[in-house]
Amino acid sequence: MNSTSLPNAMHQNSSAIADPRAAGHAVTMTNDVTPAGEAKKTKHARRSANGVRPTLRRGHSITGLILCCNLLLIVLTGLMVQHRDLLKLEDHYVSRRVLPSEYRPTDGVEVRMDIVVTDLHSGRIFGRWGTVAVDVIAGAALLLALSGVVTYAISARGRKR
Repeated sequence: MNSTSLPNAMHQNSSAIADPRAAGHAVTMTNDVTPAGEAKKTKHARRSANGVRPTLRRGHSITGLILCCNLLLIVLTGLMVQHRDLLKLEDHYVSRRVLPSEYRPTDGVEVRMDIVVTDLHSGRIFGRWGTVAVDVIAGAALLLALSGVVTYAISARGRKR
């Protein structure tokens, strides 16, 4: 029997048998509508509607979007530091006009590109608060990983029920 004839066959069988229990079929009676006419929420939907999971998922998404920009910066500068010889970064210089005024004041009017890229990668280019910011971002990345594992565990537990 193909899928198009299945509903017709079910309809024919249900009209032939007035009481499905008489044919040996198990029947589960449910009340899908509340007295107010609203559809009942499942246990999972109720838990998600006012539980931890939506808040955790929202926080995870926002943190991920913010950290995505920092991750791109870390990856690009990391690749540049790793391949500094290939890119010949030591032969290029960055003008003071584009650098923070308190960054390496004793280096003259230009700073070597490899030094700038390394300091940008570590956050030192932004001074004392730059390294603190990198530490905070690293902590946020750990929280992102942890919230992802917790969200997955909650979802997996909900699927098993």
